[in-house]
Amino acid sequence: RRVHGDTQNNMTLLATVANGKLYVTGPADNQIAVAHLYGSPYELGFAHGALLKAQIAQILGDFYPWLEQQLSPDLAGLPKVVQDAIIEGGVAAGLDVEAAMTAPFTPDYFVEELKGLADGSGVSYGEIVRFNMFTELIKASCTIVGAWGAASAGGNANGTNADETHLLGARLLDWDATSPMRLLPTLFVYHPTDGNVFASQSWPGFIGMITGYSSEVSVHEKVWIESNETVLEGRFGVPWAYMLRDLAQFANSIEDATEALTLSKRTASIWIGVGGRSTGDFRVFASSYDNLLSFTDTTPFPGYQPQPAAHPTIQDVVYVNKHTQPSGLCRAVRARVLCLGSLTEPSW
Repeated sequence: RRVHGDTQNNMTLLATVANGKLYVTGPADNQIAVAHLYGSPYELGFAHGALLKAQIAQILGDFYPWLEQQLSPDLAGLPKVVQDAIIEGGVAAGLDVEAAMTAPFTPDYFVEELKGLADGSGVSYGEIVRFNMFTELIKASCTIVGAWGAASAGGNANGTNADETHLLGARLLDWDATSPMRLLPTLFVYHPTDGNVFASQSWPGFIGMITGYSSEVSVHEKVWIESNETVLEGRFGVPWAYMLRDLAQFANSIEDATEALTLSKRTASIWIGVGGRSTGDFRVFASSYDNLLSFTDTTPFPGYQPQPAAHPTIQDVVYVNKHTQPSGLCRAVRARVLCLGSLTEPSW
């Protein structure tokens, strides 16, 4: 894209630092920041911190009271060692335990980026690490939909890539409306020295990924509220938000993503949606500490065979709604339908 003065298309330039530029876009009552970051892992982190220093401080100022409120009803579902740490030392102690459990499995380039982020923002390295661990502890009810080919307007059901199938991927963050992060949505566009250029919809101070894409794959996430994982034994592995970011940066196809997830030392239970440009389709993974299952538009819903009535298979569509899967028989509650299948089938 060409840059005209201080605007890049409809984006207004707010700040420039070494290895980074910060823009804003959108109407006055609904704006989103867009940060372009360039360079090595440390340089990416430093530019992030330098551009968004005030915003990071704002989020961290409200973070711990909010997280404590989030964790209170779900404390019993956390690993016993994390429960004990929170009871004895508060949520910061619980985050420190998560950091210690995941540190041996965290790639060095994330550590370098976190150091850069701390130096650029002026926030201590320990505080930055704690903030980046919170997704390992909380639950969120999110929605993922992938549609292509016969299910996508103008899509070719026999197409062999995303340009032909008109692949669409959507993810809704059905999350707590009191989160301090909700006020500062930021799209980070990473231009790393290694791997794909990719974008991550996130918040200031957070380097993991919950939703993102590169030119080759799209990545979407939903926390898996119910699973059979051995959570009380602890979750030693790569933080799932880092694992997903690696997919956007290094995977060039759904096959690459499948291999990376299979080989990864996984932690918390999540659903992961991955779309691929080269094949033009979409897949959803049920990922947990113990297992990795996947399904397409023709695969019976993982772990719930035979196919539940509440989750019908639909040609060229895969989906996971915000509720515990499967979400039970479709029913209307306050004029809202609780099952994506009942919304999707009539419109197919």
